[in-house]
Amino acid sequence: MRVRSIIILTIMMLSMGFPLAAQSHSDTPSKQGEKEGVQPSPQSIALQFLDKVEKQLLTADYTIELLAGTQRQPVGSGKLQMLGRCFRLNILSTEAAFDGETLYMYQEETNELTLSNPTEEELLDVNPMLFARALLRNSTVRFAANAKNNTANGELSLDFLPTNKDAGIQRFVLKLRKTDLAPLEIQIREQQQQTIIHFSRASFSPKASSSALFQLVYPSAWLNDLR
Repeated sequence: MRVRSIIILTIMMLSMGFPLAAQSHSDTPSKQGEKEGVQPSPQSIALQFLDKVEKQLLTADYTIELLAGTQRQPVGSGKLQMLGRCFRLNILSTEAAFDGETLYMYQEETNELTLSNPTEEELLDVNPMLFARALLRNSTVRFAANAKNNTANGELSLDFLPTNKDAGIQRFVLKLRKTDLAPLEIQIREQQQQTIIHFSRASFSPKASSSALFQLVYPSAWLNDLR
């Protein structure tokens, strides 16, 4: 899977509602409305996070590195903004944005801006919603083995195990900040390779007032309008 696809897949996996098979664990924050002393399940925490991403704008810086055996390879860094299905991010020399209808892709090397209304098949490359939905619908979510230590450090670790190993992803780990459920790290294991995405300065804010936030405008770029 290409690096651009990995980061966009990861981001969009966070923004979707999905049914999950969950196992229970302790030492987790109480969900509003739950009985005092009853700890929420991993599924409940995941859904709280998804609901927050749906209603509030998530902004964060991120870095990506690949692990293959003992080799650790830095890939790149960038910034993302996400609200529900909509997102805006940059990775290497590519900037991408999706306003829910139009996909914008800007290539700095060629100074080219491509606009498209992607089909479901095309979204598998740059915004694979269908793939992510199928993957998470057939996953078991639980607290990671070291969840107790993480909660003591103000972190929550959710471990997603796809039941269908043929999907390509064997494991997906999401680390959240306990106080506000902001993302801290994502780990994606594919065969012998692991992709780690570190988030910094992650924060939530009220909804964006305009869809223009998720649109790219480069007046001097060569426009390739495929809509």
